[in-house]
Amino acid sequence: MPGSGLAKDYPPLARMVWYFILPVLRLLPKVNSMKNSGQALAKLVLDPELENVTGKYFSGWEMIPSSQESYDRTKAKLLWDRSIELTRLTSEETILANHCF
Repeated sequence: MPGSGLAKDYPPLARMVWYFILPVLRLLPKVNSMKNSGQALAKLVLDPELENVTGKYFSGWEMIPSSQESYDRTKAKLLWDRSIELTRLTSEETILANHCF
């Protein structure tokens, strides 16, 4: 997110892109500023109308379908298994201990 200060440790060329090129992208539709992104995130966390909404994908303020690839159960299982391996958790230590893909 340009303007967030996340690029302070980036190499010089990456910082240049971060500070001078990426901010121009905010002029495009669907690219949010830090303020708009923060407001959208706060809405997702605090809006009573979304209290029971779970497992949905949002782009800014809008609930939209996630990518077609995100519904691939084989890839989801591979990602889950790799995440377990990298975190060194056992399957019993995870939230999905009793669920299967």
